Amino acid sequence: LAVLVAGFYSIRFFSSGKIFVPEEFTSSRMRSAEIGRNIKAFSNASLNNLRKIAEFDEAGKASSALALVSEEILNAKKSHSQAVDLSKELEIMAKDLKLITPQSAKIVATEALTSQVALVGRLLSYNNYLKELFDVLESKFESGIKTDGRVKDLVGNINYEVQAINSLSAESSAIFSTLDALIKEESN
Repeated sequence: LAVLVAGFYSIRFFSSGKIFVPEEFTSSRMRSAEIGRNIKAFSNASLNNLRKIAEFDEAGKASSALALVSEEILNAKKSHSQAVDLSKELEIMAKDLKLITPQSAKIVATEALTSQVALVGRLLSYNNYLKELFDVLESKFESGIKTDGRVKDLVGNINYEVQAINSLSAESSAIFSTLDALIKEESN
């Protein structure tokens, strides 16, 4: 946050010329913010379900664990769809980056996009871990294959990805807020 504040003031005092951000970039940024909030909501809901899955696994409640994992996979599909939508918005913004002036504002916008691209990557990792968790539990409960702590490890990995998603979401929101403040300051 200190870096963002310092960046804001350095841009404010050292930028040359008026700030210009294409309307298409701004519209896409607004749509991406909404998509980001949806992704964050999906991932937060998953945290609670993952705890329950781990508890069901330890208690040997196969059907309950698999039912909840199936529900999570459906949520992951929705989340994946949101990631695809976010990627489309990021593509639009990336194409318009070259039009943003001055260079200092372009740097802020690039940092925000970089954060959102990283968020998409984390979301893909989250989805892969969730699919792997389902496969492990299915094998365990249907075939009696021992998992040797694999469920706990996967739940830990998924939790880590959810925390990273939330962190990157907050980071990109803060960076975009810096850009919004610059634009608002310039328009006054």
